[in-house]
Amino acid sequence: MPKALAPDMRDRIITLLHEGHGCNAIARQVGCSPGSITKIAAAEGVTFERSQTRNATAARVDYDQAERLALLNELFGMARTMAPAVATPAHLQTLATAVAILIDKRRLEDGEATSRTDVVTNDARDRIARRIDELAARRDAQRAAG
Repeated sequence: MPKALAPDMRDRIITLLHEGHGCNAIARQVGCSPGSITKIAAAEGVTFERSQTRNATAARVDYDQAERLALLNELFGMARTMAPAVATPAHLQTLATAVAILIDKRRLEDGEATSRTDVVTNDARDRIARRIDELAARRDAQRAAG
């Protein structure tokens, strides 16, 4: 069972809470756990001011998004300069894949949903089986004609 705080310690915590000190700062100052401070604050009807934390978090998210967008734009520029130098189909495929991924990431950053379809295992198998049947029929037709 946790030990009870001395009345003078509790009064000091309540004073610090009303002065606007943060939970962790009070806990460090008086030498008890942040959970104890939170319980006393709840009992006293004191809530912690969190707008600075919210604002700092929102600013960080905005900064991070701006950094990601700048990087995506830089990579698009690099892809544009690399495009004329593509000499083989393999290099073209690699560049096209990279550009497609960049487009997808940019759409996600812009808040657009990217079009994706969920593939159900049986549905995928059925499509593959139909495609194999089509290819076999085409092969048979070529053999019969040639």
